[in-house]
Parts: sequence; structure tokens; C-alpha cells
Amino acid sequence: MLIGLWRRDDSVLEYAVPRAKKFVSGKRPQWERATVTYLPCTIRTQEKRLADLQRKKDWAGVSRTYCELGVAAIDAGDLHKAQRWLQRADTIYSADDNIYDKVGEKLMDDCSDRIGRLEYEDGLAGQNIPGVVDLIVFEKYRRKKIATMLLDAAENIAKQHCNKIYLDVCLNNDYGPAQRFYIKRGYIPDGKGVYYKEKVCETDAVCRNDDELTLWLAKEL
Repeated sequence: MLIGLWRRDDSVLEYAVPRAKKFVSGKRPQWERATVTYLPCTIRTQEKRLADLQRKKDWAGVSRTYCELGVAAIDAGDLHKAQRWLQRADTIYSADDNIYDKVGEKLMDDCSDRIGRLEYEDGLAGQNIPGVVDLIVFEKYRRKKIATMLLDAAENIAKQHCNKIYLDVCLNNDYGPAQRFYIKRGYIPDGKGVYYKEKVCETDAVCRNDDELTLWLAKEL
């Protein structure tokens, strides 16, 4: 469980926490049970941590958290997820000067350097197809056609290198407006069904409807 906490690895925690609770209710010495009791209380899943920061509108904290998750994903060898998290961090701290100042130059430089190395080594989506990784417009700037202008610019840049562009969108209802927006723009599913944690979700597979459940869309340019 300590490894799961240190690495923020949900797969390890899902295995370890139920066993830790069973241990606490057992007959081991009290000091051992007290120590293990404390550990689950410190666990905060990625989703809850980010939700808390978003509710408080602590965008610098959200950006730092995404960067930490990206670094952890690199350490775990999950380069696709690392690129996603680091791009989200970059998108947020680049959107506002106040957030930029709070995040700090050292972290931003490290994040940008890691993004560059990932893109060089792997290529977008592993297919060398230009892609949009997180199109985010802060709430106070919405309904001003900013997302339209940003996507226009991305498509124009992509067109110089390829005849196709891709993106992925989460499937839970928080992303309903984004789903409709992309479909209206001419993006269509890639035909492989839904993805969970960057992998195709096979028939009858069980997964959570969280931000890891996505549909990949592509558009001919």
C-alpha cells in the first residue's frame, strides 16, 4: 500500500486497501493495526484531488497535479497517459498569467521539456497524425467562440503536415457540450469503439465512466 500511495497508483491501492482493512480488524498487535488504519485515511484518489482543486478554482494546483501525474506515468512507462497529463498541465498554466506565475518557471520548463521528448519519441497517438490534446476554455471566457477559433487554428496547422487530425473526448456528461461541438465540426469516431486508459475497451469489458473513458474522433482535412 505504501508503494501505491507513493506512486499514486490506483491499481495497487484497489488491491491493497481492502486487505489493509481486513488486517486492521484482525488480531495483530495494536500498534501495527493503528499504523495501517492511518494509511487508508491519507488516500485521495486522483479524481477527488483534482475535483477538490477545480471546485476551489485553484487552477495552479490543478496544473501542478497534472504535471505530477504525468511524471508518475512516465516512471510507470505509460507514455500515452503521461503525454495527456502533461499537456493538460501545459494548457492550464499557459492560459492565464496569474496561473503562470503561481505554477513557477521551474515546473513549467520541466513539463515543457518532458512534452517535447514524448512527442519526439512517440509521435501523436503513435501514428504521426496531428492531434488536439485537451481543448480547454476557462468558464468565464466561454460562449465567445474561443474554442472555435482555437480549433480552426489547430486544423490549419495540421493541414500543413497531414490530411487528417484526431482528438479524443471523454464520455461522461461533464463533456456533453464538447461531444456535440466536435461532432458539429465534422469529427467522426475512429470505428474502434470506446477506449479506457488509452486502450480499446473490448466487448463485455467492465470499466468506470470517468475521465479515462474516451471516444477517439478523426476528421479529414
